This record gives sequence, structure tokens and C-alpha cells, in this order.
Amino acid sequence: MENELQLKNKKFPKKELIVRILTATVFIVVTILFLLPASYINFGSGSPNNINSFIKYDYFFLTILGLLLGYIIFEIVNFTSPFKKDRRIFLVNFFYLEIVFLILYGFIAAYFIIDYNPLWAKPNLEAQDFGYNNDINYLLIYLFFFSIIYLLINVGFSNEIKDSMINLIVSYLGLLFIFSIIFLTICFGFTVILLVMLTTTFIDIFAYFGGKIFGKEKIFANASPNKTYAGFLIGLLSGFLFSLFFYFVFVANMESSNLYFLNDQRYLDLLENNAYLVIDLNIKIVALMIITIISAPFGDLFFSKIKRNFDQKDFSKILPGHGGLLDRIDSHIFTYTIFSFGLLFIVFI
Repeated sequence: MENELQLKNKKFPKKELIVRILTATVFIVVTILFLLPASYINFGSGSPNNINSFIKYDYFFLTILGLLLGYIIFEIVNFTSPFKKDRRIFLVNFFYLEIVFLILYGFIAAYFIIDYNPLWAKPNLEAQDFGYNNDINYLLIYLFFFSIIYLLINVGFSNEIKDSMINLIVSYLGLLFIFSIIFLTICFGFTVILLVMLTTTFIDIFAYFGGKIFGKEKIFANASPNKTYAGFLIGLLSGFLFSLFFYFVFVANMESSNLYFLNDQRYLDLLENNAYLVIDLNIKIVALMIITIISAPFGDLFFSKIKRNFDQKDFSKILPGHGGLLDRIDSHIFTYTIFSFGLLFIVFI
């Protein structure tokens, strides 16, 4: 009798599963179609003349990503401080975070609009300056004071400090996520960001079905009660195998990726200063992918813990079968950010 009940619990609710698959498929297709034209911004995929025709799309690309950041902020604020519960607290949090982070995003977008030449094509010293110049120091000071002021304002409005910290952290993560999309797409090409996106998707899919079919013993039950050891390991293994296949077939050996040009000695000979370009780039990229893959389930767990603390299943209901946007991109936020900053360190520093 107990075995029969367990088997019933293992069965997938067909309607919910179909809706979930359809929504995920549409989401992935739309994302790919959105990112593909933007990848032609980079100079590794063709001549500068080919890029001029995409200038108008560049502005559209950056605008949509700005709106995406704005919605991420809206979703987390409406989750921690629902508009229906207290309009005053919601509006204070929403407008303050939106104004500050969108202004900050505007400066990031302006950098890519003004300077289309990818960072990897710059001399070593200039690439290093990108990570260690006074502008970065001013930015860190700005973010520190903004954060303190934001917390003080929320204390004044009798908002929970825990809610304010969650809003702040998720907004920062959202900004890093959006920056990573721009950075990977423009500087490294379509195949590189597709590598991260599909690898993360593979991890989510195989972890979900692996846990449903083979999962018995729970893992991280305090954060996410549905996670199992089997799903966790199956997800990581599938992501690793897929990333190896995709990287060596579609990234390292195709001219649509700027990592191809970094591996091409003919291209390296054209540079005046190539001392910072490493010979064992592929090994370092694989090591970075391993770290990125491990981070994926922890992104899911981080946002699951937030929902658990508020006794909620989803951040919102905007995506049928998935919940909110944050429910769909939770793992992606971590993987994109870690992989992009890892590449920044490997290639530029």
C-alpha cells in the first residue's frame, strides 16, 4: 500500500507539466531570438561594416534589458512588501530602488554604446585599468552610501530590516545579471552566452526530472523541501557533460565566438601585446565552467530560501507553470554572473 502511494506521488501532474514545458520552451526561444542579433555588436564575428546595421537594435537590446532589471526590482519589492498590504512602504522601496539602479544601469549601457570595441581587443594595461581604475572606486563608494541611505529610510518607515536587505541584495544581483548578459553577448558573442544559458537550463531540467524519478533522500530541506541528492547530482553531471560538448564543438572551434579568436595564433600574431592571453585558455574555461555549474543549484536554493522565509511558493504568477520571473531565472542569475566575472579575470587580468 505504501509503495503504491509513493508511486502515485512520483507521477507528474500532466497538465502542470505540459504548461511548464511549453512556458520554458517559449521562454528559451524568445531569449535566443533576442540575444542572437545583439551578438553581432562584437567585432569578432565580422567586419565593422556589418555592425552598423545593428546599431538601432543595440539600443533596443539595452532598453529591453533595462526594463528587465526594472521588473526584477518590482517583483522582489512586491514580494517582500506587497502593494496590496501597504502602498506607502511598497512605493518608497520601489521608486528608490528603481531610480538608483536604473541610473546605474544607464551608465553601464552608455559605456557599451560609446565604446563598441570589445574589451578583449584592448592592450593588457587598458584591460587591467577596466578593473582597477578610479571610476570603479567611485562606483563602490556610491553603492555603499546608497545602501546605507536606503536602509535608514526603510527603518524610518518601520519596514522590516530583513525585507529591506532582501530587496537590496536581489537588486544588486539583478544588476550583475543584466551586466553579465551585455558583457557576454557583446564581448564574447552569441555562442558563449548560449553555452551558459543552455548549460544552466540542462542542470535545471535534469535536476527536476532526476529528483522526480530517482530522488528519495532530501538535501537542503530547510531551503527547498523538494530537492534530493539524486536530482542534485544528476543535474550537476548533465550540466558538466553538456558544457564540455558545447564548448569544444560550438565555442572553441567556431568563429562566432571571440574565444575562438583568442585561441587562433593567426589572430594573436596581429596583436601588439598578447602577453596576457594564456596558452591554456581551454583548461581555465573548463575549470570556470565547473565552478559555474556548481553555483547553479545554489542560486535556486538562495531564492527558494527567500520564498520559504515568507511561506510562499512563487515570487509571482507571471509565468504559467513556473511562477515569477525570479522563479525562472534564479539559477541563471548566479551562473551568468560567476561565468562573466570569471572570464573577465581569466582573459583580461
